[in-house]
Amino acid sequence: MHWRILLTLIGSTFLSIGLGWNNQQIQAQTQADTQGSLRTLQGTLITMISDKDGVPMRFWAKDNSFRGETVSGKRKIISIQRGNKYYTYVQGNTRGEVVEAKRGLASMGLIRQINDIKRLGKKNNAVEIEGEAYDAFIYDVNMPEESAIVYLSRKTSLPRLWISVIRTSVDKAEGIRMIFTDLKANHEIPEEIFQLPPDVQFSTDDLRNEVEK
Repeated sequence: MHWRILLTLIGSTFLSIGLGWNNQQIQAQTQADTQGSLRTLQGTLITMISDKDGVPMRFWAKDNSFRGETVSGKRKIISIQRGNKYYTYVQGNTRGEVVEAKRGLASMGLIRQINDIKRLGKKNNAVEIEGEAYDAFIYDVNMPEESAIVYLSRKTSLPRLWISVIRTSVDKAEGIRMIFTDLKANHEIPEEIFQLPPDVQFSTDDLRNEVEK
């Protein structure tokens, strides 16, 4: 996801999860048919805001498209990626924000990101998370603009932990840590889920003030 969208979601409702390499509090219920190529992926993505607290998002990914839904109080924040553009809005509102990613991982949908990391990332030491082996891939193709360390299951190639560092200005960078749980791979996802609502007008105006109202 684009870093601006993640910062918007960080202002949302968060949960305490307590992450550790051998922690049993998060049970990853992975249902995968990944003998062939990864076509679709759905589950929960948690963006961490501290060692124990994170913002959960339900997501659906297919090819170069992505949809995420986050609940903040009584509001649902929806983000839809179509190619290299991200559209974010609060359900029920008539205005939303559009952000364009010019290059890098953010310019691809999640499925293409995973495939690119497997293809171009440098495989490092494996670690064990909840009894399952994960290979660490270091992705530095677009350094210094961005870099990532992604832990992919040796068994299913699905992500578990994703750490990104993205340059946001000449002298600043944002570090983002994300956890994937409850994953289902290659289940049918209708194209309609990635369509933009016709009653929402999107602009480049920052949506964070709208979310925090």
